[in-house]
Amino acid sequence: MTTDILRHTPIEIHNGIHVKREDLCVSPNYATMFPPFSKLRGVYEHIIGKKNEGFTHFGVLDTIHSQAGWGVAAFCKVLDLQCVNYYPMCKDEVQMRHNQIKAQELGAIMVPLPATKSAVMWYQARKDFLLHYPNGTMVPNGLKLPDCVRGTADEVKTIPKELLCGTWVFSVSTGTIMAGVIRGIEEVTDPRKIQLIAHMGYSRSEDGLHKYLLDKSGVFNAKIQIVDEGYAYADRTDYPAPFHCDPYYDRKAWKWIMEHKDELEQPIIFWNIG
Repeated sequence: MTTDILRHTPIEIHNGIHVKREDLCVSPNYATMFPPFSKLRGVYEHIIGKKNEGFTHFGVLDTIHSQAGWGVAAFCKVLDLQCVNYYPMCKDEVQMRHNQIKAQELGAIMVPLPATKSAVMWYQARKDFLLHYPNGTMVPNGLKLPDCVRGTADEVKTIPKELLCGTWVFSVSTGTIMAGVIRGIEEVTDPRKIQLIAHMGYSRSEDGLHKYLLDKSGVFNAKIQIVDEGYAYADRTDYPAPFHCDPYYDRKAWKWIMEHKDELEQPIIFWNIG
């Protein structure tokens, strides 16, 4: 973890829930430059490692409401590198979304692609990127980085011992952050002491998510429950939250917690990704 850009985050109590404020992982001196996004843990290590290998350009794929491009663009700005941000342009759209505008303001080269499945777009983006930037490297789709798993696992070590039990709830997209937490839990205690709940930000294969969590965490005895409420990828909720909470991901999980908290074993930890 970079000592000047990233920091350990607090645990706040809201409505009786312990909220791990990983949306605050960027230090205040850089908070206006970076998105409030816990996947930034590990992105720096990935980029600086590739820079040391001689790469000067970094390609990244955004999705409709992804913060990946913004985050990569910010690190490239700090490290004097060039970000090339590929993003989906839906039919009849005429301007970029907020997250793409922020990346452009940081100096990213913006390349629109016809909107389709992210996996398809990522391969299209990589093909174009490597054609134009032979000294560049494409960041994995969805920031599925081992460095993100490792950085998140290290943050678990800041959790007080009395909270290493009960129920921990996560909003999951790729599942990379939750995999990092599971690994971190295994490094400090018996993971069977904690009920881990993966709340899907959007509906997809539960078996695929479960396999990813096991494979990337390397922990196979964790107690994992997956909650799929049938959300589509573009669905959002404006359910109130007393802290910064993404309406496409974390806020959906917060709503679920508020509706089910009396059924969950205490203490309840909500890992707010941002």
